[in-house]
Amino acid sequence: EIMSNSTSKQIEVYASVLEPALRRAICDDDTDVRKQATAAFATMLKSVGPSAIDSVIPSLLAALKSAVDVLGVDRAFAVMVAGNATILSDEDTDMLMSDEVTDVRQALNGIRAAVQTRPRDMVMYLMPRFTGTKVLSYMDCITLGAMSSTGGQQLAFYLNTLVPLLVQSFTVSESAVQMEEDEGLLLRAVDMCASEVLCAIQTSGVSSLIDELGKLIEGTEPPLRRLGCRLLRLFVRGTAAEYSDYLPLLLRYLLSRSCDLEDCVLREVLAALVALGASRPHDDFINHMGFMQSCLMSTVSESKHSKTTLGKFRTDADGNMLTPLFCLPKSVDPLIPIFIHALLKGSPFQREVAANCIGEVVTMTDNVVLKPYLIKTVGPLIRVMGERFDSSVKNAILNTILLILKRGG
Repeated sequence: EIMSNSTSKQIEVYASVLEPALRRAICDDDTDVRKQATAAFATMLKSVGPSAIDSVIPSLLAALKSAVDVLGVDRAFAVMVAGNATILSDEDTDMLMSDEVTDVRQALNGIRAAVQTRPRDMVMYLMPRFTGTKVLSYMDCITLGAMSSTGGQQLAFYLNTLVPLLVQSFTVSESAVQMEEDEGLLLRAVDMCASEVLCAIQTSGVSSLIDELGKLIEGTEPPLRRLGCRLLRLFVRGTAAEYSDYLPLLLRYLLSRSCDLEDCVLREVLAALVALGASRPHDDFINHMGFMQSCLMSTVSESKHSKTTLGKFRTDADGNMLTPLFCLPKSVDPLIPIFIHALLKGSPFQREVAANCIGEVVTMTDNVVLKPYLIKTVGPLIRVMGERFDSSVKNAILNTILLILKRGG
């Protein structure tokens, strides 16, 4: 109240007194105190300009570093993730309020509150700290993860630099683990930071994010394809943004990698498909089943006739090419439940498409992988076969049953 009724000159004169008080208040555990401190900080910013940021933010970052050095990186990350959450478990609440994490908790409170005051200006001020380096450090990961919860909308404007930075950080931290230079602490830090950043992207930024991930997934280098799928998994697993309009694009990115020659890429593709299936109701996929079938068929056809992959794929007894993705254990888990749901609940046309999709997957899947699903799949097919539907639906179901009997014996 005093600051809002003071001139810029008066605030500048008493800045040396006001700034330490604001730094303490903006980190306070009481939400109302932080709210008032945030309003006061906004008033100071309006009055004295960027110098207010220079006087508050560096000291907050220094306080956070000192607190993390005492508490430890792993526990500091737990505090950061719990503090970003909108709903806390009893365990998280107890952990956040324990005396030993007070300094880290309060420093993170201050960073979140400061970013919330002026998200655009604060993100612009802090981003060079991260993008000016080739690899994120422990402290970079914690700071970036903390500011994501209140600056997510602004982060979308930096995705063209943030995503490559996360990829490079993953690459370096994974290499350090393989060479036994690090026990995986930095890798866990980068993973948690990536999750916080990607899940903070709001609906307006989803298009930009998916474009960046698509470039990675469709890239020529296997490590980039793998990390693109990993980042996509982190996004769909935890985001609150609406991305249903981009579901066909995500499916195309992932299913187009079903014939990838690198096992590490295939495993990340499968993990991303599992996360995608778990994050959306089956009904969201029903209208895209024909598209999914088309993606699989075109990928198989392209791989089968490509000079670079000729002779590198397994085939069944009839000479049908087995899709590498569907040679992994439990690899049809993300797809078969969707098709069965459509078979039992969809319109006649959707049931026909679902039966055709099941048949297509059966021809592409290794017998060992397929075996656990045979009985689960035949039952619904026979059930729908006995109902009153057009001949096209029954023909599709009959053809699929014959394929299953041929493959399963």
